[in-house]
Amino acid sequence: MNPIQIQNLTTQLINDFDREIHSEKVRTSLNNATSALLLFVAIVSSALAGILGIAEVLPARQVGIIAFLPTLLVLLERSFKFDRRGRWHIRKRLRLEDLKDQLIFQQPPEKKEEQIAQINKKKHQLNAIMQEEWDSGLALDWAIVDSHPAKKTI
Repeated sequence: MNPIQIQNLTTQLINDFDREIHSEKVRTSLNNATSALLLFVAIVSSALAGILGIAEVLPARQVGIIAFLPTLLVLLERSFKFDRRGRWHIRKRLRLEDLKDQLIFQQPPEKKEEQIAQINKKKHQLNAIMQEEWDSGLALDWAIVDSHPAKKTI
């Protein structure tokens, strides 16, 4: 390959890194904001239920509904693991930034095709590792709901 083709490959890989890094930043923000919002609403609804219960401003049924919200919100957070997912996206973003830095700063100015291919291969390996981590700990798993299946009767 000539130097212009090598530069085009390098630019393309850098652009790929930039897109993925931006995507991970957005996903981190969404997951962290969702987690924080669920926690905030759970705390506020718990306090509100206590105040309304003591003040007897609302009927008991309505206070009970408000008091149930924290449990529902904690279940939602634990099921979807927004906080853990946000931290996963941070780790992936940092690893992508590291690979991008390797491509830009840790390669000779006159890069060779093999060096670019090696960084690209590391990126694909990172994706496989991160997907395995996601599948093993962050994917929705309904097996926990069915952890005590009903006994079969004959």
